[in-house]
Amino acid sequence: MLQTTYINLSKLNWNDLKYYLPYFDKKDRIEILSLRNSHERKILLVKIMMANSILKKYIKKKNNLSEDEFMISHSYSHSNELVVGTVAFCKYLGIDLISSSNISNSTLKSLFNKNEITAIHQSNNQNVFCKLRARKHAFMKALDLNLKFDDMLKISVLEDEIIFKKKHFYFIDCKLDENYYLSIASAINFRKHTIKEVLLHDLIHF
Repeated sequence: MLQTTYINLSKLNWNDLKYYLPYFDKKDRIEILSLRNSHERKILLVKIMMANSILKKYIKKKNNLSEDEFMISHSYSHSNELVVGTVAFCKYLGIDLISSSNISNSTLKSLFNKNEITAIHQSNNQNVFCKLRARKHAFMKALDLNLKFDDMLKISVLEDEIIFKKKHFYFIDCKLDENYYLSIASAINFRKHTIKEVLLHDLIHF
C-alpha cells in the first residue's frame, strides 16, 4: 500500500486556515504562529494536518497487525504552491517535490556525479534534471540521513532500483500540475500506487 495526496495552497486563504488552530496541540500552534511569512504558515499547517490525518486513518489498522507487520512511514515535501504527503506500510520512505521554476544548473556539480550529469546533458531535457534531483532528496529522506552532498555524489539514482548498504530501494516518479515533478523512494517495490489531489476538509480528523 502506497498512497500519496497533495493540496494546492493557492486555493487556501490564511485567514480561513486560522479557524483550525484551536484544534492543534499547543506545541504545533506555537510553531505555526512563530513563522512570520503567511505562506510558510500555510505550508506547516497543511503538513501537520496531513500527518494527523494519516495517523488517525491508519492507526486503527494496528489492532489487526503484529508489531513487525505494522510499520507505517510517512513523508512530506513542498514546492511553491503544492504540498504533498505519502504514506506506506514500510520502514524506509521518502518523498520530494520540485517545481520546474526552481531548477538551477548551478547545483549540477554539487549534487550529481559524472554519469548523472552526462545523462542530463545528453537528454537536453529539464524532466531528467528534475527527476534525478527529486530522487536524490527523496532517497535522503527515506534513510532519514543528513548526508553531505559529497556523500550523495557516490550514490547514483539513474536506475529505478538501486542498492545502498545491501538494501534495495525503488523510485516512483510522476508529474503534477504540469510544472511539478515528484519522486518517491522506498525499500519496497510497490506495484500499486495511488495519488490524488485533496481539499482541506479531506484532512480534517480532529
